[in-house]
Amino acid sequence: MTTVWRPTSNAWWIWLLPNLVMTGVGIVLILTALEITSSAPSQIPGLTIRDEILIVGVFFVTVTPLFSTLLFLSLRRRARSADRLEREGIPATARIMDFQPTGTTINNLPEYLFRLRVESTDGRAFDTDMKSCVSLLNLHRLEVGRTCRARLAPDGGSGIIVDFGSCAGSSGGQT
Repeated sequence: MTTVWRPTSNAWWIWLLPNLVMTGVGIVLILTALEITSSAPSQIPGLTIRDEILIVGVFFVTVTPLFSTLLFLSLRRRARSADRLEREGIPATARIMDFQPTGTTINNLPEYLFRLRVESTDGRAFDTDMKSCVSLLNLHRLEVGRTCRARLAPDGGSGIIVDFGSCAGSSGGQT
């Protein structure tokens, strides 16, 4: 329903490949630094070329897995939050009041800024702005006045997901 990352079980190597490359480069830099016997000064005052290469190598070996793990956990948390909204969220409708492209594409999917009027089955109604990538297969469904299925956070929070593939109806408006 939403634009979130979903892990692909048979493509785990895609995540592993850049990590192995960066860690490998770091190890090569560390081994190279350990073989340097010269104490030639570097561009950084107080360091030698050996120290500079060693620092860069240690940076690659430590920061790459750390950054990758933090990114993975953040994406996973967002995907689980969206899954929870799909399962437990309060059913609602989102009427497209206005939309415009942001000029950004993510994985060749255009991102749009939507102005929505959301009405839930529990009586809540409000206007909200939302950025979302829309599948190229669903672009023809985008029209001012159309309604789409949505889900709201059950605890009254600000979470909302909208299924732009479910947009139906027409107001005869222009996009």
